[in-house]
This record gives sequence, structure tokens and C-alpha cells, in this order.
Amino acid sequence: MLAFFEQYLQQLGKSQATRQAYAQEAKKFIEFATDTTDDQSYLTWGKPEFDYYFAHLRSSGLSENSLRRGFLALKLFFQFLVDTKRLKGENPMIAIAIPKREDTDPEIISASQWQSLIESRELLASEDASRKEKHLRDLVLLFLLGAEGLKASEVIGLRWSFFLKDSLHVPGKHPRVLKLADATQNAIAAYKEHLKDELKYLNKAYLFRGLKGPRSADKPMSRHGLKFILAEFANELGIPKLNAECLRSHTALCKLRIGWQPEQVMEHLGISKLGIVGKVQNFAKRKGLL
Repeated sequence: MLAFFEQYLQQLGKSQATRQAYAQEAKKFIEFATDTTDDQSYLTWGKPEFDYYFAHLRSSGLSENSLRRGFLALKLFFQFLVDTKRLKGENPMIAIAIPKREDTDPEIISASQWQSLIESRELLASEDASRKEKHLRDLVLLFLLGAEGLKASEVIGLRWSFFLKDSLHVPGKHPRVLKLADATQNAIAAYKEHLKDELKYLNKAYLFRGLKGPRSADKPMSRHGLKFILAEFANELGIPKLNAECLRSHTALCKLRIGWQPEQVMEHLGISKLGIVGKVQNFAKRKGLL
């Protein structure tokens, strides 16, 4: 039955990772129900039984976010049972309150960490001629992630042809045109100047080519490659955690601090819900940064 549930989730457009996670939650629930009551008795469960199940999960040390994921998985699982006529009547999960999401601080780098990242790459680009291309590339990566707020998947998919005079066309699920900051424009210009001979022939090439394989291969950098580069920076400068999301949060904070409204920041980041922008705004207010 779980295989059919995964097919049902696929029809709803859920990603493979979500399908697998939700199927695992459904399996965990079925095993619990089978161990504590009769086989398939969960088909007659009501609010008291579900409250008992979620209390059991909470007592096992699961976070509210994990409980929320389990709730959403079971709500869809029982809707699947209803839609496929395995369960008569309405979805019993409708009567259950969804667990609250934990209000945690966003992962974000400090102003001093950001300054160290940029200054260290600029110094290397000016002094290490043998690896200048790498250091110029790294600067562009940092500005696109930490000053413009692009997602990792957006950055690695960029081609040179997406850049306009002072703007960037970001295609994909949330297409938009960004007016780039002066510092970002300058970093891109320096990187492009260094590659000018190659770009005569590779204008449509990926901005960040794969770390493996021949230079002539039109193959983008992988997500793993980007994570490796950021981990290298973090280790070098002693930054506890550095990833695309904390750099994206840095962009949101910087935009808010120069007077942008949350809606403007959301549009720039390509998001339709307050989410990360709201978290960054609340965090900044508590810390006296706004």
C-alpha cells in the first residue's frame, strides 16, 4: 500500500525526497498502530487515538518541526485512503490540530564574517596570480549568494548570457530580473575580463563550470562542488557554519537595514511567503540591528 501512496504523492507533484519521507512517516504510524491495537484498526481512529500517537512521538524527543512533518504526512496518507476508497467518510486528520512550527533564529553570518570572506578573496585575487581565476570566481560566488541572495540551485545554473548591462535575469521556478549591487557588478566585470579570450567562444557557457573534467566542457558546477567551496572558506576563516542559506539570510538582513520593505526583499529573493524574511526581520529587531 505504501508504494501506491508514493504514486499518489507523485501525482500531487511532491518531490522524490518528500514522497520517501512521507511514506516513511506512514510506515512508522502503521507499525505503531499495529503494535498497540489490532491490524488496520487505525482506519477507525478518531481524535483521541491521534492525540495519543502524537503525544507518544513528542515524548520520544522529536522536535515540533519533526512532529509537523509527521502530521502533514499522515494527513495526506489518510486523504489517500479516502480518495482510493480504502476508507469511508472524511479524512479523520481534519479534526487534529497541526503542531506549531518552532520559531528558531535564522542561520546568518555576521557583518565581520562577511567582511573577512570578501577581503580574504580580494587579497588572494591580487596576490596569487597562479590561481587568480579561482579567487575571482569565488568572489562572484560570494556576492551572488551573500549580496544578491540567490539560491544555490540558481547560482550553479547561471550562464553568461543571463547578464545584462547592470542586471541579471534569474530563470527557473521564480524568474526575475535583479538590479545588481555595484560591488557585485565589479566582481563580475573583473571575472569576465580575466576570461575574455575564452568568452569570445563561450558566451552562453555556464558562469561556474564543474570542478572536474576539461575546461572546454559546458558542464555546470554541482551542488556538492559549491558546498565544498563554502566549507573550504569556513575552515580557512574559522566560521562555524557557512552555506547558501546563511548567505541568503545575510542578503535579506542587508536589504532590510538599508530600508527595504519585507515585500521588496521577498521579490528580490524570489519568494512568495514571508518565511525567511520574517525570521531575519524578527531576529534583527531582537538584536538591535534594525
